[in-house]
Amino acid sequence: MARTAKRYKKNTEKKVLGIPVCMAAIYVRLSVDSDEKKSEPIETQVTLIKEFIQKHNENPNREYEIAVYNIYSDLGKTGTNFDRPGFERMMNDVREGKINCILVKDFSRFGRNYIETGNYLEKILPFMKVRFVSVCDNYDSYA
Repeated sequence: MARTAKRYKKNTEKKVLGIPVCMAAIYVRLSVDSDEKKSEPIETQVTLIKEFIQKHNENPNREYEIAVYNIYSDLGKTGTNFDRPGFERMMNDVREGKINCILVKDFSRFGRNYIETGNYLEKILPFMKVRFVSVCDNYDSYA
C-alpha cells in the first residue's frame, strides 16, 4: 500500500492539553465590480485569516484552538446572494459535521445581502452549532 504525505491529510481532530478544537473553514470571496473598486485579493484575505488563527493559537490563555479544515473561495461571485459554489461546498461540509467554525475577513465577504447574512448569523449557524468569526470586525458569535 502506498504511503501518503501527512501534509495532504485533512485535519479532522486535534487536541492540545484538553483544549477544545474548532474545525474551521476559511471562507473568502472576491467579486468583480463594474466600478472596479479596489478589493483585497483572495490570497490577502487568506493570509490575514491565517495570521489571526496563528496569533489566536499562540495565546496561552485561549479557551479553544482553531484548526483549519479547508479553504473555500468564490472568485468573481457577487455577495448579494448565497448561490455560490464555494459557499455551497462549505455549507455541505457544515451539514456533514466536518466544520464547526467559519472564519471570514469581514461580514461583506460572507454576504452583502444583510437580511440573509443576518439570518445565517442569528438563526442558521447557531442552530447548527457553528461558531462564526469575522476577523476585521472583531466579531465572534461565541464571545
